[in-house]
Parts: sequence; structure tokens; C-alpha cells
Amino acid sequence: MKKILNNHAITLAELLIATVLIGIVMLGIVGFDLTIKRFGSTSQRSALLHMEAMSIAARISADVSNADGNVTDSAIRSAIEDLATPGVSLWIAFRSVSPPPASVTSWIYYRHDYPRYRICRWVGNAIYAPPMSCAANSEIISSQVVVADFRYTSVTNCNVKLYFQLRQSPTLPVNPMQNPQVEYTTIIRPPQQSCS
Repeated sequence: MKKILNNHAITLAELLIATVLIGIVMLGIVGFDLTIKRFGSTSQRSALLHMEAMSIAARISADVSNADGNVTDSAIRSAIEDLATPGVSLWIAFRSVSPPPASVTSWIYYRHDYPRYRICRWVGNAIYAPPMSCAANSEIISSQVVVADFRYTSVTNCNVKLYFQLRQSPTLPVNPMQNPQVEYTTIIRPPQQSCS
């Protein structure tokens, strides 16, 4: 009888080694994929925070552009009053006059309610220092603002300077991957406000 030789078969040891090597390669691929997804998620969170900051600034800019004032009677007010962060202005107000025949004067307020991390907006009929938190009839513009500074410079250039720090979860510490924070600064020149 002829002996059958099978030199082309894979042994169990070779099969186990190949399986282990394929497993190591697959772990590397899965790890790389998870890192890319995590990076994409972090980038998306940061982009959303930046877009929210731009949205807040655009909303305020629309009210700044309607501020009705001149050299002797400014239509913009802000106050430095923050005790937690000295030198930070927590609120700003813009006087707006409706077109004739009504010609009703109202003040539009923006306030950083820092214990609740909100920026709110409301309309009042007189200028006054707003309360430390948002008014009952206020509209919440954002609820992710850690720091806000509303500055009005009336001496030389009549600029409104806005500064915001937004964080994904304001009550938690900054973490670049899970809880990113963005900073946004802009300067707005009121078209109807005159300083000279």
C-alpha cells in the first residue's frame, strides 16, 4: 500500500498563531477607529460651542445696531459689578426707540447670570441696574456660558466689546476631550451711536 503524505495541511499550532496575529491587527484597527471617532466628537463639541458664541454675539450685535443715542445721551449702558471676577461687566443695555408715530423708548438688557451659567435678554421701559439673576420675563439666549464680559467704551471709539467663555458642561472642569471650552471675543461698533 502506498503511504499518503499530506504536507500541505495547516497544523493546529499554525492556526492558533495566525488567529492571534489577526486579533492583534484587529485590535489596532479598532483602537485607531475609536480614537478617530473620539477626536471627531470633540471637534464637533468645540465647533458647536463656537457657533453658539457667534450666535450670542450676532444677537447682541443686532440690538447694538439699533441703539439710538449720541455724544451727550448714550444709548448704551454697562456696569462693572462682578464680585467673583473683579473688573467684569455682567450686563449691558441698549436703548431702542420704535419708529413714529408710536416712538416708544425701551431698553434691551443682556445679563450673564453666572450662578446658572446663562445669558438672558429682556426688554424694559427704563434704564436701571438689572437684578443679579435673569428677570422673570427674560429669554434665555444660552446656558453654557462660564464667563461673560460686556464692555462699552464711550470715551474715544464707542465700541461694544464682548467676551465669552463657553463650556459643554459648565459645572464640570475643563477636559479637552469630554468637556471642551471655547473663548470668543468680538468688538461691535454701533452705527447710530456717535462719540465725536
